[in-house]
Amino acid sequence: MSYSIRPPNLMAQLGAGLGKGLSEQIPKEVERYRLSQGLQDLSQSQNLTPEQYMAKAFAIPGMTPAMAEQFGQLARMRARGQNLGGVGEEQQIPKQFPHPIQENPQQGNTPSSVTKSEDVLAIEKGYIPPTQDQKFKEAGKIYNENPARWGGDPERAINYIKEKYAALKDISQAHEKRHENLTNLQNTVKDNLSKYAKGLGVDIPSRSYSDIEENALEAVKNGMTEEAAMRKYGKELDEISREFKSLDEIGTWGLITNPRQSKQSLNSIQKSAKKRGVSDIRNLAETIAKKQNVSYPTAYSFADPIKDHPETNSFIQKLPYNLGPLLGLTQKNTERILPKLADLIKKEKVSPMTAYHYLQEKNYDPLLLKDYLNKHRDKLELTPFQTDQLNKTVPLIPFLNDFWMSIFGGIEYGGIE
Repeated sequence: MSYSIRPPNLMAQLGAGLGKGLSEQIPKEVERYRLSQGLQDLSQSQNLTPEQYMAKAFAIPGMTPAMAEQFGQLARMRARGQNLGGVGEEQQIPKQFPHPIQENPQQGNTPSSVTKSEDVLAIEKGYIPPTQDQKFKEAGKIYNENPARWGGDPERAINYIKEKYAALKDISQAHEKRHENLTNLQNTVKDNLSKYAKGLGVDIPSRSYSDIEENALEAVKNGMTEEAAMRKYGKELDEISREFKSLDEIGTWGLITNPRQSKQSLNSIQKSAKKRGVSDIRNLAETIAKKQNVSYPTAYSFADPIKDHPETNSFIQKLPYNLGPLLGLTQKNTERILPKLADLIKKEKVSPMTAYHYLQEKNYDPLLLKDYLNKHRDKLELTPFQTDQLNKTVPLIPFLNDFWMSIFGGIEYGGIE
């Protein structure tokens, strides 16, 4: 018997191999597709509870044990984030939470002080720490707005909020400590200056003392030592005190018995006050009115002489002497000049009481000027120095000492001569 071996059928073998491969590959591709679709559908699901999220994840075809464990961890993190935000609770997230204290230094002419305004504002505003519930709700809010920012980990959002309020507490305590230190320094400067002035026998109006004290505090704030400030501004207090004491020495009789020397002293006192500013001009006028027993118009005419305001001085000097009382035209003649005079008072910052005095000397009605300035004070933008004088009481008839001051004190149209 004989046997023959036929050559292999290559096409049949190829077809069998291909069929076997496809039978294994197609189910895997279908399984991958179903898994992919299931995960995509899960990622688009909104407002699921953690239990619903887990159930839907485990129902995805092709879910492996390793994947199930990861989804379990993810479900717990989602639950943590939702609980932070109060999802499903009736209590809503507060619209506002404590925030960092803003620095708002005051602007403008505020009283000088070693204690800086931002510290005072921060302390007055205060820091009220949020409750634990507020912290968790704020953490939940920022977490749920953008989970990716926190890497899907709510603990990171919680830690961020904790660190935020810890920093705010530190800032608040720092403001309080700095305020305490600066207040202590301020009190030290005041005490030292007071003791130094007392030792020199300083006796000046309280307003003048307060102004010098503020200058000392400002100097220390800008770097001057307490000792240097005490000596520098203590010396100023002593000089001012000597000037005011000289007013007592002059008195009314001094003007009459020794007019030349009195004029020289008064001229020196007035120039020193003018150099220090409007605050000391007011202090000087108030002191003269009290100690020399003169009216405010006379006192301010000395402290802020008309000669220091050239345009106003020229305007008043050129006014004709009013003969209105003889013809009953005083009111009309006075009202005619008021707008121009008021503009000059605004422009040159003239003391209203000074203008009052010289208008009275020209026989016009100065009360009409006072009323006009009061009525138009806002439009004229009068300074506090000027408006303060409008509240002063003036006599209908000048005091006798006004006469002596005008004659012997050198108060005339050119000022102190």
